[in-house]
Amino acid sequence: MTIHSRHIRTVIIALATMLLIITTACSSKPAAKATSKHPSEATATVSGSNQQITVYTDDSYNFYPKMIHATTGTLVLTLTNEAKSSTHNLLFDAGGPAKGIDYLPPGKSKTITVNLPTAGSFGFNCSFHLSMGMVGTLIVS
Repeated sequence: MTIHSRHIRTVIIALATMLLIITTACSSKPAAKATSKHPSEATATVSGSNQQITVYTDDSYNFYPKMIHATTGTLVLTLTNEAKSSTHNLLFDAGGPAKGIDYLPPGKSKTITVNLPTAGSFGFNCSFHLSMGMVGTLIVS
């Protein structure tokens, strides 16, 4: 075998190896995305003269539901922290309800009653994990 033949053979083996690596990388399935047993969007239910909603948090730094629909009036909001290690809170952005939940350790729940006098879209967040995108929206009609 000549030097030229060996060089061509080495190049062919290298190309075949690269093709195998690329094919394997492109055909592998992406990692499964974490999912929650809770919906990402929900409408507050009516109980008597109040609306009620439970918002869940966990160690994935998300609110479930992330989008809440309600009507003007009184909303009873429960925040349940299903996290094993993360403390969370739920605070409304400026213009939203003044009342929020300042501190909720893992495994705990807290209920507040908020007045929704006007229609609009009001953001809420976990101030501890805002930089991680832990936000939601309350839409009042």
